[in-house]
Amino acid sequence: MKRSNQIGWAQVRGGIFIFLALLFFAGGVLLMGQKTKMFVNKGSMRIIMADAVGLKVGAPVWLAGVDVGLVTDVLFASPKNSNEVSIDIEVDTNAMKKIGADSKIMIKTRGLMGEKYIDILPSKQYSETPPSILHGTPVTTLDDAIQKAGDTFSKLDAIIDNIEKGKGTLGKLNKDDTLYTKLTSLADKSVKAADDVSALQKQILSKDGSIGMLLNDREFYDKGVSLLTKAESSVMEIKEITGKIKDGNGTAGLLLNDKSLYEKMTKTVDDLDALVMDFKEEPRKYLKFTLF
Repeated sequence: MKRSNQIGWAQVRGGIFIFLALLFFAGGVLLMGQKTKMFVNKGSMRIIMADAVGLKVGAPVWLAGVDVGLVTDVLFASPKNSNEVSIDIEVDTNAMKKIGADSKIMIKTRGLMGEKYIDILPSKQYSETPPSILHGTPVTTLDDAIQKAGDTFSKLDAIIDNIEKGKGTLGKLNKDDTLYTKLTSLADKSVKAADDVSALQKQILSKDGSIGMLLNDREFYDKGVSLLTKAESSVMEIKEITGKIKDGNGTAGLLLNDKSLYEKMTKTVDDLDALVMDFKEEPRKYLKFTLF
């Protein structure tokens, strides 16, 4: 009886252990399914890039920061013809509709461990039939940055070397004292010219000089204003006179505008001229002498 009870409890314990193991297994499957979107409809896409930069199978695929799929394969697209890499991904079918030819695709790094993932910028168009093959944007790696920095430092070394050898403008400034002397002389002349201008300004503003007196003499200013006022008044009077003449007012206006008066005066002048000519030719006709 004791043995039967012991076997029964052992079986119960074994059953409980198996049940818990199955429960944990089912929970793990659900969690993995949720993480890998096992129960979500997916579509396949291929991305062609110049370099995979260490991207591995199983790496996440993000669309606008949302986890929408994962990498299923990484291999050379055409080993015999090019060095391009083909990256196969599985993406949620709804998310695929937001991916187009204008989408920007890059491989980025996250976390302290440098985990690689694919980041996709959504397309401006929503398409029911997205492209199956896309081209990614080249990634600038740390090696590329180091190489560019090395090239930059090499150029700086060459520039410094040329300066030390006296080549170029900076080199001449560094080696040729003549240019330095000329620049120093030019600076001195500029300072002297500034001093001269300052002195001239003081002289002009001084009350002792002619210009200073003109600028500071109140009486001169008042006379100038009075002269301008009189000139303005004279101009207005001349304008008024010319207006009257133009309108035919006054003797000058009549002479200027009355044609008959002009013709009479012209005739009078002609007659007077004829009389003078006749008098010169025959003065006896007009002068009579009587002798007593």
